[in-house]
Amino acid sequence: MSKDENQKPKTEKKGFGSRLSGLIFKEEDPKTPTKPAGEVKTNTPPPVTNVPQVAVNIIPSQEYGTGTIDPDLLQKLCKVLDDSNLPGPDYLELKSSAEALFMIPDPNTRFAAAYSALKVNFPVLDKARVINSLTSYIEIMNEQKTLGLEEIAKMRKEMVTDKQTTIEKLSQEILERQTQIGQLSSEVTSGTVDCNRNESNFVATVDSVINKLKIDKETLNLIINE
Repeated sequence: MSKDENQKPKTEKKGFGSRLSGLIFKEEDPKTPTKPAGEVKTNTPPPVTNVPQVAVNIIPSQEYGTGTIDPDLLQKLCKVLDDSNLPGPDYLELKSSAEALFMIPDPNTRFAAAYSALKVNFPVLDKARVINSLTSYIEIMNEQKTLGLEEIAKMRKEMVTDKQTTIEKLSQEILERQTQIGQLSSEVTSGTVDCNRNESNFVATVDSVINKLKIDKETLNLIINE
């Protein structure tokens, strides 16, 4: 009976996505290898030689800064990959198979050996299938990134932008009030001077009349004898 070449390897189980974070983001430590959950049973891989070493330099985003990996978010993203797992063997099965070959210390050699072993069981698997599946998964993650950033943008608007706008509005109102207060203070100072001067002049004038009348009163009181 012929094997269905498009059938997923036995690695596709419920909860496979929960292991993706450990597979994709596993820290390499050849001294203390850990056998991943749900090991993929593969034929003994043929010897692999002359595996090119690929240096990967991850540059932090200048736009978003350097953050830390959120374990809960990572699990959710891996669940998205799990739910989006394409039919037939592809990158996800290759990654899982490579991690099953933990006894091989070099990660590039593990990939090459896992690919050779999977190719025996699933001839349909080829480079284009692996690379195209990775392209699809990257697009899926970019969609998740876009959706996530949109949600964060909404949150930022509510928690930051709107409040900054309110602060700016209040600050402008305060500035206008301060300007108004300054104008009123100037008017108060000027008015105080005017009122004090008017009060002094008024009192001096009235007192001069009163004093004149008092003098005339005393003079007449002495002059007129009746």
